[in-house]
Amino acid sequence: MVLGTATYAEMRFGEHLRGWIRTGHQRPRALVFVHGFTGDALSTWTADAGGPGPPPPSFMSLIMGDDSLDDFDVFSFGYTSRVLRSAPPIETIVQQFRNSIGQALDGYAIVLCGHSMGGLVCMSYVISELRLARPLPVLGLILYGTPVEGSAWVNAIRLLLHVGSVKLWFLQFFAKYLFRSRSQLASLAVAHEFLRALRSEWALHIVNGGDLKLPNSQRASIQIRVVSGNEDLFVSEASAKSYFGDLDWYPVQSGHVGMVKPDSQNHESYRALQSFLPGCRYADTPAIRARLREICEGVWNRRSGKLLKDWKYRLECYGAHHASVKPWNVALEGMGFAVTRVVECEYQTLISREPYALAFAYGPAAEARAWEANPAYVHYVRVDTESRERKAAITAAFEAALSMQPDDAWSALFRNPRVRVREVAGTTWFDLVPEQAVADATSIARRYTLPSQALHLIDREAVLGVTFDSVRPQELSDVSVEFPWLTYRFKAEITVHGRLDFVNVVDHVFPPENSSVKVNDLGSKTSVSLSVDDLVLPDSFIRLKWLEQEPKEKTP
Repeated sequence: MVLGTATYAEMRFGEHLRGWIRTGHQRPRALVFVHGFTGDALSTWTADAGGPGPPPPSFMSLIMGDDSLDDFDVFSFGYTSRVLRSAPPIETIVQQFRNSIGQALDGYAIVLCGHSMGGLVCMSYVISELRLARPLPVLGLILYGTPVEGSAWVNAIRLLLHVGSVKLWFLQFFAKYLFRSRSQLASLAVAHEFLRALRSEWALHIVNGGDLKLPNSQRASIQIRVVSGNEDLFVSEASAKSYFGDLDWYPVQSGHVGMVKPDSQNHESYRALQSFLPGCRYADTPAIRARLREICEGVWNRRSGKLLKDWKYRLECYGAHHASVKPWNVALEGMGFAVTRVVECEYQTLISREPYALAFAYGPAAEARAWEANPAYVHYVRVDTESRERKAAITAAFEAALSMQPDDAWSALFRNPRVRVREVAGTTWFDLVPEQAVADATSIARRYTLPSQALHLIDREAVLGVTFDSVRPQELSDVSVEFPWLTYRFKAEITVHGRLDFVNVVDHVFPPENSSVKVNDLGSKTSVSLSVDDLVLPDSFIRLKWLEQEPKEKTP
């Protein structure tokens, strides 16, 4: 069949599914219509005939003739729905729908369009797939006149039959038949258990991306539009909008049946769908969206472990030729090490009952272990970018220091270490009590416990402070500030002592909009000021690299 510039074939896929498939290759997306109570797969979506002449258009034919939607194939799902004869409950219809989609729509990203009870079928399908942790191919859902809160007309019919049965006894049996527990009509009543459970499950699995207590495979974020009819006597605006509210609400001047029978592409019911589909088109595929959500929730979960606020940091690095500040351990000085001084490191955080650790590590494996021990600070020396010879020399020097008795090794690598805590609005610091140092071939750490005077700060936000002197290889002319946890506001000053040929700042703070970097050349030293007045995501970092000038030889 040819309509407009589109060529397509109308096909059947089993008993329940019809398709309008564009010729050529399979389109990447599918729009699936699901009719409502007493409807069917064709007439529900077809405009009323205006007399003799060409057949009236349907929603499906209008879409197939719309060049702006030529990346969509179209399907319509049908099921048995009637009043006076037996019809399957909604749960059975959902299973039929699942089977039809699985057999015919493999490889499509799907947008669902449900009218009236068909919208409830679509919602139930999405929930059932998530409950079973099945991959969900649904990009979007548009609901036309769907009674999410139920239809008051159904309740009114039930009441009338009940009152009428007082005089006409046989109406009592008729009412019991129509409103048997799992009948389609009964499920549409206000306050019916099916609708209460549906809304509850939708909130659990879908609203705001689903409950974070559920595994990622049982939650989803789906684009949704609600279309209500200003002349709809069967489904009120409040019932159609339910908890979706005004977020993406599209009212049309139509009744309950007429809202899904557009007679042209200019009909407002058609425009409601036409304007919704591009947003689904450019949405990420379900698999990518699920992975993105998983990453974002990973960031959020790390926030639940620790959140830093108002991190203030001052670091001083002394160069190889700075004679006034040298390592206090003669052996390390002879091996070519220089001093790094943490003058200030303070941040607001939730104080843990678990002891805090101050650690020194080199090599990525040692660093990873250090971050697992509830650290207040990890002094990490990066050696993986050095030459093979230089890396071997640095490793040998650290191994020699770490082979000492733990307390001796600690004294060689740290001078004047201090871990302390104070109340957020207070000025009195409480020093944490150091325990025995523990060392291995690539790291050393010492745990610090809260003193008795500070136990009242456990599980409260307070300010943790760390200061110390330590060492780094002289020729390692770079330093990194890394953000292992979610951080809110950061201000730092890093000073490199010595005359520098250049200093380079690599800013990998994310999001990047509110970070500020300023380099001040002060002659005998260079100061780099860093600040972020916003959230900083974990795994962000700022790296400084510099080249120190060789000292000029004095002329005799």
